Amino acid sequence: IEIGSFRYDAKRMGGAPTITASINHPTCLDDVWTDMVYTELNGEKYFLKQTPTSSKNNEDERYRHDLILVAERVILDNTYFFDAVVGRPVENDVPVTNSTKFNFYGDIVTFVRRMNASLQYTGIQKVDESGRVVSGYHVVLDNDVTNRDQKPISFDSAVFSQALQESYNTFGVPFYFDGKTIHVGFSNNIIDEVLEYGVDGALLS
Repeated sequence: IEIGSFRYDAKRMGGAPTITASINHPTCLDDVWTDMVYTELNGEKYFLKQTPTSSKNNEDERYRHDLILVAERVILDNTYFFDAVVGRPVENDVPVTNSTKFNFYGDIVTFVRRMNASLQYTGIQKVDESGRVVSGYHVVLDNDVTNRDQKPISFDSAVFSQALQESYNTFGVPFYFDGKTIHVGFSNNIIDEVLEYGVDGALLS
């Protein structure tokens, strides 16, 4: 099924983005929708959030179906953040509980490592023998992050998306998605468009 025009809703540090669209088809598709139906955009799959509604009117012989699809990153809203340290080298014998209730003290570099370790522990991220990420979501620290302050952080049954929000709450560093790569940094704040005042400019008031 080909989707023509659609609406994409997303926030930089919000929940999973959605796609809404309406398609017209010669036959009614009410009996063919499953939770395996998806579309792909910017390196992420978007699955049906609910069974689409169908309608028909006198102006078109085809059936209209209204779709709402949600990004697969919604899994980050439903997976706990674990106290796990994996990979090589292990961070100087850091104590690990593999629990969802824990405290640790560190900088944002340590925090990014912890987030990736939790993604591996829960199976959302897959790495090869050399530790290179081969599939799934992973977190990277942008080069423009210079804050290396050590701070205490506590978690109590937090889901991963809440833990990700702590990169901003604790260290003041926002995050953004590029496909399945989660960037912690400011790079995506850059606006390339030059705005000018005046009759011939972009802003009139």
